[in-house]
Amino acid sequence: MDNPGEQHQRADAEELVGKVQEDSSSYDLLQVQSQLKADYKAKRNGFVFVPGVTDLSLDDYFVDLSIIRRESRPTEVTLHELTTYSDLVTLEDKRKDQLTHILVGADVGLGKTTLINKLVLDWASLPQDDNSNDVICCDKTQNPLDKFDLVFAFDANKLLTHMDLADAIHDQLLSGMSKSAIKAMITAHGDKILYLFDGYDELKSHQNVLNNKHLNRGYVIVTTRLNMVDEFSAHYDRYVHVAIMGVVWKSRKIFINNFLSQADRRDQISKDAIDLWEYLNQSHLNQISCHPLMLATICSIFKNRREIPLRMTTLYNQAIYDFAMHFYAKSIPIETCTEKEISEVDELILALGSPALKGLLYKETKLVFDKEDIDTIGRFQFAPTNAWLVVSCSVLCACIGLEVGLRLESLQLSLILAIVGFILGTILLSVKINHFFNITERGENIGLLKRVSNPGKTATKRAQYVFLHKTFQEFTAAKYWSSLVLINRAKFDYYLTHITRDNVVDVQYLIRFCCGLDSESASVILQHVGTNCEVDGHFIQTLLFEAETDSDELPNLQDILS
Repeated sequence: MDNPGEQHQRADAEELVGKVQEDSSSYDLLQVQSQLKADYKAKRNGFVFVPGVTDLSLDDYFVDLSIIRRESRPTEVTLHELTTYSDLVTLEDKRKDQLTHILVGADVGLGKTTLINKLVLDWASLPQDDNSNDVICCDKTQNPLDKFDLVFAFDANKLLTHMDLADAIHDQLLSGMSKSAIKAMITAHGDKILYLFDGYDELKSHQNVLNNKHLNRGYVIVTTRLNMVDEFSAHYDRYVHVAIMGVVWKSRKIFINNFLSQADRRDQISKDAIDLWEYLNQSHLNQISCHPLMLATICSIFKNRREIPLRMTTLYNQAIYDFAMHFYAKSIPIETCTEKEISEVDELILALGSPALKGLLYKETKLVFDKEDIDTIGRFQFAPTNAWLVVSCSVLCACIGLEVGLRLESLQLSLILAIVGFILGTILLSVKINHFFNITERGENIGLLKRVSNPGKTATKRAQYVFLHKTFQEFTAAKYWSSLVLINRAKFDYYLTHITRDNVVDVQYLIRFCCGLDSESASVILQHVGTNCEVDGHFIQTLLFEAETDSDELPNLQDILS
């Protein structure tokens, strides 16, 4: 929440900027800087990872990210790790010439927006040349952002097709300033401006502001999902590609401590932070905790319960919920999310779970999926509902057409309109259903799926996807499999026969999740594994623990092993 001083500062700056005559191209650079900095501090300093967390500023949770620059040469591809995020504005080519156009690629939740916000706030916290009392968070002489007179940060999803750069600045940042003054300003300070575009993958057209000639003179950083890097490079070949790989391991302790500690105690590492960090270091969560969104979810659960859930089912169920809320928060306030949004997530998990389960139980485990395979299975799974909706909509449209014709007192016209209405209703609803059940797009939006490049020839390339991590594939597969125990027991048993002593260890997380999700499934699986898979007592105990051993529906360890 803004404090009164910041509110007055921003209001004063807006008033002074607005005094510029509408037909004038004059502007006051210091006042423009003041307004931008006040707005950035007010709007880009919050914590957006986990719903309900409001006491963390960006400086509290931003930690070093592993950022890799990819450099392609005729015979090889070399990777270079950046020392710090601010290196993005100091990159050079092999001739030591400054690289001014950077594309940052990263999967969902790896910190693209957070990186943009950090660059913006670092610039906003620099002192102004008029020796104002702005808060200084870093030494001006050492901050590479000091070379920029202006920093313009845009949300790409708010950029309209064919929008001019001045229009975009006016629309998102300086609405009180005339467009002629904006054009004069970006012309005068061309190479002293940093343009930040967050979310190229959310643009609706290639005819966008990125084609503006003024961007050729300035510094430009664009973020996008990794699956859009090749498409971007095909249209904008000037950009150097870097990728965010996750949180640097040594920085996770700082992130954990800031998340768990009170604001006035974050200068020292707490015992809770050390305990959680050491637990992650030694547990199955070590690898996936490099993902900022997953790490934030782990911290959130630990903070609320003062312990990390030992049942993986609890952890992953909460993680997927948080991923979904992170996505919904881009368009609606998190507190307004209802059972509708939650049910949509459940439907999505079930739709993804069917191909995920088949992939895990293949003779050779399948982790990469064609888009068509996932979407087709998803539509087939909801086929009865789809058919009912199509027929209902078509009949309704036919009745409307018939009614219109009868009112015009023409039987022939009534029949024609009824037929046309039936056909239009079928087409329109089918298109809507196909969009709604675009499973891969929805899975990618919330971060469960990510697109991978196909090394084949361009003409034969297919869109292919993998889950964020194999454990997420196993969780969604278990969600679908456990749902079958009551609605289609024959199908549940069919998949169960694919669990044998040869593969039981390979699919142990699938089994653990399934046991943790449903006690009836757990009972059937435990009996099958104990009878047919030649596992030891420790393996069974792990499944019993995941399934919560206080359930009366579960067999005991001795009965299973006997």
